[in-house]
Amino acid sequence: MDKLNTYRTIIKEVLTRYYDLDLEQPSAGIEPVLALDEVRYHYF
Repeated sequence: MDKLNTYRTIIKEVLTRYYDLDLEQPSAGIEPVLALDEVRYHYF
């Protein structure tokens, strides 16, 4: 179970970094959204 939590943490960190990069260089007409569902473990 510990590996699973580690993988979840890594996934959240990577997605957050991509989100932050997109905020630094925004695309015209596109609003970035970071969605992390901690209950069902859906990340996008």
